[in-house]
Amino acid sequence: MRRPSLALAIIGLAIVSSCSTLTKAIEAIATDTPVSDIREVRARSNRAIAAHDLEGVVVTLTPDVVVTTGNGGVLVGRDTVRSAFRRNFADTTFIDFLRTPDSITVSTARPTMAAEQGHWLGRYHTANGMEDIGGVYLAMWRRTTEGWRIRSELFISLTCHGPRMCTP
Repeated sequence: MRRPSLALAIIGLAIVSSCSTLTKAIEAIATDTPVSDIREVRARSNRAIAAHDLEGVVVTLTPDVVVTTGNGGVLVGRDTVRSAFRRNFADTTFIDFLRTPDSITVSTARPTMAAEQGHWLGRYHTANGMEDIGGVYLAMWRRTTEGWRIRSELFISLTCHGPRMCTP
C-alpha cells in the first residue's frame, strides 16, 4: 500500500513541478513581448533613418520627447527632433545613425515604462572617406495607445574616426 502512495506522491510532485515550469515559461513569454515590441520599433526607427524617411523616424517618438545629443545639445519635442533629422538628411555626407540595444528592461514599478541601453554609431561619407562618431545611449520608452514610443534619449559620444567627426 505504501508504494502506490509514494508513486502518487512522485507523480503529483512531477505535475506541480511541470506546472511551475510552464507558468515560468508563460511569464517569460509575456514579459518578453514588450521587449520584442521595443526591439521592433527600434529596428523600424533605424531603417527609417537609413532610408532618410523623416516621418518614419518621428512616428517612433512621443510628442513631448526629449533628446540629449552626443555633443550635449538638447532637443525638446517631436517637431524639434524632426527639424534636426531634416538637417541631417539634407547633409549629403550623412549615411545613418544605428542604435543597437544591449539591454531592454520593462519597469516592474511602472509597466508602461521601459529602459533601453545600448551603443550607437553615426556614419558619414566625406571627402576624406568614411567617418563615424559613436558611443553609448540610454532611452526611456513609454507604452502609449499607439504602442511603445521613445519618451527620451541620452546619447554620449565616446569614439570618432575622421577629421570632421573628431573636431570638438
